[in-house]
Amino acid sequence: LMAIDFGSRKVGIALSDANREFAFPHTVVKREDALEAIQKIANAHEVAAIVFGESKDLSGKDNPIQKSITSFAE
Repeated sequence: LMAIDFGSRKVGIALSDANREFAFPHTVVKREDALEAIQKIANAHEVAAIVFGESKDLSGKDNPIQKSITSFAE
């Protein structure tokens, strides 16, 4: 399992253990390099699924970057 923390300038990538119980930081890349990095890491680690963190404000509504996250994930 790969977890993505998508930011305005950088993207954090984490990988889970075999039991999918814990995620461990793997790397941080520039946003413009994210797609290629995700593809390479996913292939190298035989990732079966990718999850994206959502960005919400304190009231639970989407932050402005959430549109970019959703667009990238699709």
